[in-house]
Amino acid sequence: MPTDIPAPPSVLPPAIVIHGVDQLRAALTAAADLHRPLTVVSFPGAAGSAGASWFRAMAAIAAAEFPQVPVTMVLDCGDRPGHALAAIRAGVRHILLAGNVPAWPRVQAIAEASGVTLRGSLGPVFEPRFFRDPIRACRDWLTATP
Repeated sequence: MPTDIPAPPSVLPPAIVIHGVDQLRAALTAAADLHRPLTVVSFPGAAGSAGASWFRAMAAIAAAEFPQVPVTMVLDCGDRPGHALAAIRAGVRHILLAGNVPAWPRVQAIAEASGVTLRGSLGPVFEPRFFRDPIRACRDWLTATP
């Protein structure tokens, strides 16, 4: 098992978890209002349930509806290296895979060879799912997050 996961090549903007298109739009609306870049991360393990195609559709919506927002879309693969490999094959560019997965070094090598960024963690994330006004909740969180 790897004990020292290499740092990702760059620091990401603040991350907001999405479960669907409504949360995606709320997060991007808040980021647009604040003129801030954003990281959008799928719900935990989304690669195995919703799939890479669903996530790529979310990325297409983000690009079409909010072209002014610099957004990094990260698909959460949980602790499933097979889901991460499927996401790489599907063209997902940023993948989250639990850092304690024994196959991490192999998946990382494949990701690097494919031009994909593999991360073991994201740091603090915000989930607007249960807020009555998710746009405001996202805006407040983004305002408070450096």
